[in-house]
Amino acid sequence: MKNKEITLENIEEFAIPLSTHILKWKFELEDERELYKEFKDQIIPLNDKASAFLWDFEFSQKFLFLDNSDYFKETDCIFADAKTREEVKKWLYQRGIKFDTKVIWTCSKNHAFVLTWKMIIKFWDGIFFASDEIIWDKTLNWVLNSHHEGVLYFSKDRIYDANTESKEIAKTNEILKDFKSKIPQISSSSKYISNPFRP
Repeated sequence: MKNKEITLENIEEFAIPLSTHILKWKFELEDERELYKEFKDQIIPLNDKASAFLWDFEFSQKFLFLDNSDYFKETDCIFADAKTREEVKKWLYQRGIKFDTKVIWTCSKNHAFVLTWKMIIKFWDGIFFASDEIIWDKTLNWVLNSHHEGVLYFSKDRIYDANTESKEIAKTNEILKDFKSKIPQISSSSKYISNPFRP
C-alpha cells in the first residue's frame, strides 16, 4: 500500500477513519452532535497522499471550476441562502444523480472524501458552509460547484474533451518544473496553474 500508485479507480483503498477526522463535524447533527453510524460506509475520508492526488487532478481539469459554461450543455443554480434546508435538498435530489453514486469532494490538498450522492444531499449545508467546493464523479460528465456566498451551480452533459486539456496542462507543468530546476529562486507556488476559486 505504501508505494502503490493512486488512481481514480482505487482511490477508496486509501481511506482513513472518520471518527478522528478533523472535518467529521460536517457530518454531525446540530441536535445530537454525533455521526450517523449507519452512514459511515458512505463517507470515506482519504489519507494525505490520496487527497493530494485528487487536488492535483482537479487542477488539471479546468472545466470542474465555476467558469465552465463553455464545457457543459446545461447549467442550473439555486440561491441556497434564500431557501430552506429542505428546499435545497429537494433541488439536489432533482439533479437526477443516483443515491449510491460515489462522488469526490476535495476540500484541500490534505483532505478529500469519497461519498455517496445521498450524503451530499443529507449533509449539504455542512459540506458547503461558507466555502467554495467542487463535487464530481469519475464520469466527469457533471459537476456541482458551491460558492461561498451561498449559491450552488450544477452543470451536466460535458461537451469538452478533458483528456486533451489534461495533456496540455501536464506539458506546461513539466516546462515549469524544468524551468524551476534551472532557476532555484522561483517560488514553488508556480508549480500549478493558479485558479481564482482555490485558496
